[in-house]
Amino acid sequence: MAQELRETAEAMMAEDAKEIEKILNRRPNDSFWIVVHHKPVPKDRLRMDTGEQIIMRVVKDYDKQPSNQLGTMVHTVKNGEIVDTKVNLHDVPIDWERVAPLAGDESTPFVQERPDLKGSYLYN
Repeated sequence: MAQELRETAEAMMAEDAKEIEKILNRRPNDSFWIVVHHKPVPKDRLRMDTGEQIIMRVVKDYDKQPSNQLGTMVHTVKNGEIVDTKVNLHDVPIDWERVAPLAGDESTPFVQERPDLKGSYLYN
């Protein structure tokens, strides 16, 4: 069976949402942070049966605000509700000439470089 475009990403987002919901249900009145991170495992740790690379997934709650790290999403939770989400994209090169026509005007761009985390970007 052929894999559909975005099938993996949508499945990963659905699993992340389930894990986040479990954390929110476990801590309904707390204030904390939820970190979501996906990372391919090293090439020497492929699946034994198929040889496919595995994507490691971490969805974890923290009482102390985590530091900014590339490749993570950090949800700020206050009284059991997500009030902010910070996306720290992987450090990948971006072709700004292709992004510019889609990114709005310079006063309100959809993509901005993060001043507090070099090589990371914000999506508005």
